[in-house]
Amino acid sequence: MIILGLTGEKLSGKGTTSDYLVEKYDYKHYRFSKILDDIADRLYLPNTRENLIEVALMLRENFGPEILAHVLKKDIEKDKPEFAVVDGIRYWEEYSILKNLPGFHLIYITASLENRFARQQKRHEKVGESDMEMEEFEQQEQGPTEVLIKEIGEKAEFTVDNDGSFEELYNNIEDICQKLN
Repeated sequence: MIILGLTGEKLSGKGTTSDYLVEKYDYKHYRFSKILDDIADRLYLPNTRENLIEVALMLRENFGPEILAHVLKKDIEKDKPEFAVVDGIRYWEEYSILKNLPGFHLIYITASLENRFARQQKRHEKVGESDMEMEEFEQQEQGPTEVLIKEIGEKAEFTVDNDGSFEELYNNIEDICQKLN
């Protein structure tokens, strides 16, 4: 079993990396945000970054900071995929639980603030993101879901700078896959 855990700032390329691994190598994709999306949808809340952060903080406060990592760990243990990618490790508790899974490798995907902001303006994944100003984007970088990412990234076995093209990102991911096989 190979499990690639992805950490990185919002819009750094974690989702693009996950999609590539799913399409090219049939990785099973696990996302922390999928759990939050499901809950927000069930509660008929708009899919905004703020709502998802509130749901995550509420779950962590009421059920422990590791609750979402326990859910994903149990999903992986139940599914027993040959290859898995876990997208969105943001807290030490998540890393601590997932790093003990057999075959786990942490990858830090990073990109400049300017490139990540430009990606947000184009993608329209969350309600209201394309209308956001750079100052608000920078403020979000100090939010509770973002502040530990660089520190966790320092524990990564691999770091990918995603300020280039898709081809460059995919080549970096290919290099990592070759090293792990």
